[in-house]
Amino acid sequence: MSTSVCRCSSCAPDPAGGADLFPPFATVALDWSTGRLAEYTDLRFKEPERSRREWERPVGRFPHPAVEGLSTAAYLAERARLFGLYDELFDGLAHGRPPARAWAGPFGELLRRLLEPSLAPYYRRLAPRFLGRHLPEER
Repeated sequence: MSTSVCRCSSCAPDPAGGADLFPPFATVALDWSTGRLAEYTDLRFKEPERSRREWERPVGRFPHPAVEGLSTAAYLAERARLFGLYDELFDGLAHGRPPARAWAGPFGELLRRLLEPSLAPYYRRLAPRFLGRHLPEER
């Protein structure tokens, strides 16, 4: 499984409590059974045609409108639920089981609410089939 790495945790918070969001600059692949790193890809070198300035400019702010009214505790609880659903997905796939139909609804709802809108185009580029299935673009 691979996932993208977000720089938002390395951003300096501003006095208003938000943080700038930057494009994902790397992906990692983990061995699900051991949790060990299997691959690290620095997108700045994999995609040299993209301008270096693209990686250095913020593309959005956190919190975004869908979560800005949540308390920290409520946000962390929703994020923990989403991560738990990812765990269910990866565990099932590791054992040859596709996700149950009942799993997709809550996962899609949480993903839609928690994914920073300014980062969605980058994630769609990294994982078009996954996001096409679980976070279809609104028409």
